[in-house]
Amino acid sequence: MPRRARMTNGTLRNIVQGQGLALLLCAGLLHACADLYAQPHVRIQELTDMEGRHQNVIKAIGLVTGLNGTGGNNPSTRMLFSHMLDHMGVRSDEARRLNILNDTREQTDNLSAVMVSANLEAGRRPGQTISATVSAIDNATSLDRGYLVATPLVGWDGQVYAIASGPVRTAGFARSGQAATVQQNGSVVGHVTATIEKAICAPPPWEDGIVNFSLKHADLEDACRIADAVNLEFPGTAIAVSPDLVAVRVPREPGANVQRFLAQIQNLTVVPTAKARVIIADGMVVIGENVKLSRVALTHGNLTVITTESPEVSQPAPFAQGGATVVVPRTQLEVTDEANPVTLLEEAVSVRDLASVLNTLGVSPSVLADILERLQDAGALHAEVIRR
Repeated sequence: MPRRARMTNGTLRNIVQGQGLALLLCAGLLHACADLYAQPHVRIQELTDMEGRHQNVIKAIGLVTGLNGTGGNNPSTRMLFSHMLDHMGVRSDEARRLNILNDTREQTDNLSAVMVSANLEAGRRPGQTISATVSAIDNATSLDRGYLVATPLVGWDGQVYAIASGPVRTAGFARSGQAATVQQNGSVVGHVTATIEKAICAPPPWEDGIVNFSLKHADLEDACRIADAVNLEFPGTAIAVSPDLVAVRVPREPGANVQRFLAQIQNLTVVPTAKARVIIADGMVVIGENVKLSRVALTHGNLTVITTESPEVSQPAPFAQGGATVVVPRTQLEVTDEANPVTLLEEAVSVRDLASVLNTLGVSPSVLADILERLQDAGALHAEVIRR
């Protein structure tokens, strides 16, 4: 008769410890999987530019009309206005033309000379629309609510590829009166719609059997992840050549649908690396996920200087000989140096922690941008700070 195994305390302890270790391993695996799926999966199409799909710059000089006193009034504005009249068949005598070009009293503040530019991708068809950027090249103060006269956009070969026209959309505004001006954001740069008139022809990028994908943000880890994702779906077809380039071999056998193959690659998803970056631009501060802050103490203050001009007029005595009225300048300076106590910023290892720490300072975005740059100089902010 077989003997029954005895369960000792040591055996039971080993079993319990083994089960506990297994539970810890399972919990760690589940946590890692949860973190992986919590991170964004981005299509390769959003991370790269496929060879042969690059942008071609087309541009021209144009004229914006309909500005409510915010246009330009310099020789370039008046010259462009004169050329536009000639182009439209509006003839005037030579004296009138010279008066428009040379007389600064000729009112053109409802017009503005602008540079119009757009990016045209190879393969876009005539009739499709693209966005064009309009920027003032004269002394206009705002393009808001203006209208761009039809402007042919030409390429490097001098051929017309698109026509830009329509209302100018700006992100800011400027309003002024006789004694005050209010402006928010940039209002001398805007956008209009351009209609494609001619396509840019380019040979297929796979003629030599290789298609290159250029990363929009060079990163060797991202390039390797993209190559791994492609090889997982199509084994042995992709290689990370450099931090900004992934080469993919396309099928060459008869009947192979290369377009479908490339579309499938572009729809594959990867988890891109989160860059430790801080972007400062136009009064905004954008902080990336991997930005870390070491424990540091700082103090900040505002230095305010107020200048007041109060000129005084000195009059000579009545019937005084040789006397003259003299304006005597009087300048008053008031300097205020705001003092703040030293603030201790605790260590922050996540974006949420960093936001909580920075919110304790209670400063404006412009002051916060300067503080972040000084923290980086001190080695406390572990990130790349980019000011645009």
